[in-house]
Amino acid sequence: MVPPERTSVAADTEMPLSAMPGARIRIRRRTATRMSTVIDRLGLLLLVALGLMLLLSLTADPVSAQSGTPSAPTLDAVSAGDGVLNAEWTAPSNTGSSAITAYDIRFIESSASDKADEHWTVVEDVWALSGELEATVRGADNGVQYDVQVRAVNSRGNGAWSSKVNGTPADHGGNRNSATAIELQSPTPGLISSGSDTDYFRFTLSEPTGVFIYTTSYYSGFLPTTGDLRNSGGAVIKSDDGDSGMRQHGDQLFIWDSLSAGTYYVSVEAPQSGAYTLHTQLVPDGTSVDDAVDLTLGGVTGGILDTASGDEDFFRLHLTQQADVVIRIERANEGLDPIATLTDEGGNVIAVHDDSYLEGDRGKHFIINRGLDAGVYYLKVNAAPESTYEVCRGFVPRLRLRSFVDCIDTETKDAATTGGPYLIGVHETPRSGSSISSAR
Repeated sequence: MVPPERTSVAADTEMPLSAMPGARIRIRRRTATRMSTVIDRLGLLLLVALGLMLLLSLTADPVSAQSGTPSAPTLDAVSAGDGVLNAEWTAPSNTGSSAITAYDIRFIESSASDKADEHWTVVEDVWALSGELEATVRGADNGVQYDVQVRAVNSRGNGAWSSKVNGTPADHGGNRNSATAIELQSPTPGLISSGSDTDYFRFTLSEPTGVFIYTTSYYSGFLPTTGDLRNSGGAVIKSDDGDSGMRQHGDQLFIWDSLSAGTYYVSVEAPQSGAYTLHTQLVPDGTSVDDAVDLTLGGVTGGILDTASGDEDFFRLHLTQQADVVIRIERANEGLDPIATLTDEGGNVIAVHDDSYLEGDRGKHFIINRGLDAGVYYLKVNAAPESTYEVCRGFVPRLRLRSFVDCIDTETKDAATTGGPYLIGVHETPRSGSSISSAR
């Protein structure tokens, strides 16, 4: 029998592994095992990453993360008046998936044993769609401490409640002896219980300064208010001046004056019952660049011109970077015709402006629009000499553009002798686009 012929391989020739019996199967199994291990590890890492992201988002703000509603606002302060609570807050850092449309406030007695959501008193839509983030709510009992919270609302629903702040309402005194001491530049809520009710407040100035005293009531329903300012002996220094040029919210109390150091009293009254908030704003007098009053970009600053004495007011603007700014009179006493001079830190004049020729009383108000480099600037405000000012005293509706009213009765004032209060606003304006894609 002839044995089968054997296949021989030369010593210098290597047989490919794939040509060896069973080798291809072993390679495939080993490769598949390694790929499966890699996929398993990647999948595990991905799941861990997703879990951490979800955990962080829920921990940061579970409400807005899941529903697109706003995060919690910051409740800065709660002041209390006669049966009312006034809250001031800062907008939430995360507004959710759409713009904030309203704010709600809720309150409950601090001593309540059960503070479940259903036991709180909730007042919805306490805030208008503009203006300062504050609101006054009624329905609280005097002498009782309350926990107060605020939340933001958008089109997706209610956001998270803020941390709580306490407030205790109390009845404001009806005379100077029982007047409520107030903190200057902090709003104080009040309540007129009837047409014969009068509230008294007391404050003390440690040095001479100007002051604006005014009321608002649009957060809780319109309430026309009036009143007066008295010295420590009870004598009336000034009554509500009825100047519509400075009023922002209709027929509300507004008193301004330059006061020396001492104690003063403010009375507030109204022809009917209702809630209001009393505001006080200090108005320092900058007489030169050395004591100039600081202006804030995006803010509004008050001033008082004593035109009879040739008064000049000085303001200081510090820009940390280049900006296009508009400096203008926001509101002013009727008949006041101010001129503005803008200089750099070295005293070089950049702009002088008198009349803006805008419609209405603003025609006599200055407006400066300039691109400014980073640096310090000074603004001098003084009254225009020997000019007259037409003040409108009667209105009728009209349908033409630029205005909704026609003036049917005017009064001529001597602007050179008309002093009084004013507000300066400093606003940044966007730069014009250089192309269609960058147009603003």
